[in-house]
Amino acid sequence: MARAEGVEPEGKKGSKKMLMILLILVLVILGVAGFIVFKFVLAPKDMTVQDGIDINVDGADTGEAVANRRNSPTAAGVTVSLESFVVNLTDPAGNRYLKLALAVDVPEENVELQAEIDKRIPMIRDIVIASLSAKTYEEISTSQGKVFLKQELVRRINSILSSGRINDVYITEFVVQ
Repeated sequence: MARAEGVEPEGKKGSKKMLMILLILVLVILGVAGFIVFKFVLAPKDMTVQDGIDINVDGADTGEAVANRRNSPTAAGVTVSLESFVVNLTDPAGNRYLKLALAVDVPEENVELQAEIDKRIPMIRDIVIASLSAKTYEEISTSQGKVFLKQELVRRINSILSSGRINDVYITEFVVQ
């Protein structure tokens, strides 16, 4: 019944192999789960091109399409400045503030729309505050994040206007603390 030195019982060798296989299996599962989360949750939305105009899959114009409209000869308009906004960003610690000033670009020939915007300033401010306070610092700190924010604001402001559509939103001040 004496055991020879340097020889391990069969049960210990098998359990080490089983532990290594289990560890590799767990790492593979975590890697696949991480890829799925990144691909479907964290990755930016796919961009497509239709008729020479870049749009997001959800139909909103991309920054390039907005820039093309801005540089076109028919896009010249009147800018209406809005007072500065100071909002709390969505932050787990609750200590990030954003100070932002905007101007909206209104078609020069649409006098009715200019008058409507002047009347709807409180509604427009509400839309901007609601949109900004739902954002995190990570969402708006990049240039792409600012483009997406501007697209969202154009879309949401245009949804309340009945006399026409604004061309663009310009960020004239952007400070995060």
